[in-house]
Amino acid sequence: MDFCDSAYPNRRKGGLVGLAAIAIAAEHRQVQEHVFQLVPPVLTCFSDEDQNVRYAACESFYNIAKVARVGILPYLEDVFDGLCRLYADVESTVKEGAQCLDRLVKDIVTECRNFQWAKFVPALTIRLQVLNPSVLQLVLGWIDLLDSAPQVDMIEYLPQYLEGLFNILRSDNRDIRHNTEVCLKGVLTEIKDSADERPVPAQRAIAEASSIVAQCCRAGERGREDNYVRLTALHWLLEFVQLQCKIELQGGGGIDCTDVDVGHTRWRQCSAISEGDLSVSPTATFALKGRKSERPPP
Repeated sequence: MDFCDSAYPNRRKGGLVGLAAIAIAAEHRQVQEHVFQLVPPVLTCFSDEDQNVRYAACESFYNIAKVARVGILPYLEDVFDGLCRLYADVESTVKEGAQCLDRLVKDIVTECRNFQWAKFVPALTIRLQVLNPSVLQLVLGWIDLLDSAPQVDMIEYLPQYLEGLFNILRSDNRDIRHNTEVCLKGVLTEIKDSADERPVPAQRAIAEASSIVAQCCRAGERGREDNYVRLTALHWLLEFVQLQCKIELQGGGGIDCTDVDVGHTRWRQCSAISEGDLSVSPTATFALKGRKSERPPP
């Protein structure tokens, strides 16, 4: 551990190799007692000024995590913070090492059934505000992972990260916008499924998210991307109204959000077209079944 604090890069690399070797030699059961000694020095080296040390830190943590498995989860927030820095690294070799490490950490996360996700989701939410495309890809990958994991109820945390996802639709990066759109569709599908299987928590999440979606409907008009944000939000509002109608027909209480102001469109107006087919496209046009396509009112 002292070598990892050395002023000489080669000694720091040697210390990282040594920590990984200790973990491998100790094996899974014994290494759990020493995780608190092995992990912190490696995490510190994620931010090292020397690119070779940063890469060695990725390699060292990979080997430690491969042995310790769920033993590293108490440090997940710090690990994710380090991954964000490594994904934004200017050196391609460091990025590749970070991507390999990220895949392993995701595998470990999916094995855990009782992790305190409420403490980790805010870390994702904060990173949604980062402008670096590589970091955003990392965050979107984690949201997709947690959304698909049966032991994590991402609907419960919807109000925390939904606005961030909508804001990413303004990105100039086409891949980022596409991946965000896919992520939003996945979240919306889970909401609709949850409304049938777990109506009470689903209704609570939808009610809390309604004001966020309404705010996105009032997005500015600085460019084409803003129009796309507004149209995507309008699509979500329409889906919420359709869910409300479905729940009411089933005898449920529905979602009390008829007075949510969305600027050009109000919930009652959405209800009037809820039987139509709203399609959103990047060209900032919308169409209702049986109606002529037109741009949203200015």
